[in-house]
Amino acid sequence: MSVQDRNNKIKYLNLCFNCLGHHLIKNCVKLNKKCKFCNTNHNSLLCNASVPRQVTNETNRNFPSPQSSSGVIHDRSVATSLKPYTPTTACLYNEVLERSVLLSTAKVKVQSTAGVWVLMTAILDSGSQQSLCSFQAANVLGLKKQDFCATIAVPEITGCVPTQPFDLTKMNLPQNIIYADAEFNIPKQIDILLGGEIFYELLKNKQIKLHDNSIILQDSVFGYIVTGSIQNDQSSYYFCNFIQDQVDKNLTKFWDLEAIGIKEESSSNPNDQAMQHFKSSVRFNSGRYEVGFPWKRDKQELNDNFSVAENRAKSLAKRFIRDPTLFKQYFEILKEYESQG
Repeated sequence: MSVQDRNNKIKYLNLCFNCLGHHLIKNCVKLNKKCKFCNTNHNSLLCNASVPRQVTNETNRNFPSPQSSSGVIHDRSVATSLKPYTPTTACLYNEVLERSVLLSTAKVKVQSTAGVWVLMTAILDSGSQQSLCSFQAANVLGLKKQDFCATIAVPEITGCVPTQPFDLTKMNLPQNIIYADAEFNIPKQIDILLGGEIFYELLKNKQIKLHDNSIILQDSVFGYIVTGSIQNDQSSYYFCNFIQDQVDKNLTKFWDLEAIGIKEESSSNPNDQAMQHFKSSVRFNSGRYEVGFPWKRDKQELNDNFSVAENRAKSLAKRFIRDPTLFKQYFEILKEYESQG
């Protein structure tokens, strides 16, 4: 897609020319990001300066046809198939603004076996059939571990929640309420998971909706829990490069071109070699036709293993002297082989 087509598509979808978000550029909060090509307020993908200029320089020369001493070209296709080298390069760049989903977390006070109240972070999950705690939380509370068919303590419930920090000043949250987790915007480890068996017992009736219902504040016994979808402050960048280089093929054709008319290509077909040997060696002698055996010219010499076999025989003879029982077993086996033919 060309740069002009991209700009037309952005206008048609009413997207931001700076961050490609679903808002106008005048409402964009990332106007401090400039184009890396012209340093103006638009995305680098929409800049005309990002398109490299294509320079074409082709020179046609009339080379004399290479010929052998007899005036015959053995392979004319090589001489006509050599084309100017043009590498193919493609590059794709995309910047995506992803959205994150806020999970319901709360700061809860849990009493340990020693009577000490410990502040922990809990996550509310209505889809879990059980309530879980991490090994670290169980050790801090001094809980005794017992073997059951169901897992009630795991090394790690989930990763850090949320996955990345975000700015609370952009959310315009009400200040006159008590939050279950006042630091829900900071990533932290989860100690306890409160499952569906008590999830709805923790909720109250009051609910506050913000930002076109994308963020919901739900009242609970711990305070207001925050859930919903928010825009990430950080963008995800994707780069894809492709380079196709064919210079090696052109070099091969160039060296083939230099060899035209100098030597014939030898035939590697065994049948052709056998027929050529027959024509060159057949003769009529005393009323009979005689043809030489088609021995291979480049025969492979076998390694001399006489010394290896001799050393093994001597070693086996020494074992027979040390162990007469082994010699008797060998003798009986060889005798059986001989009787079976």
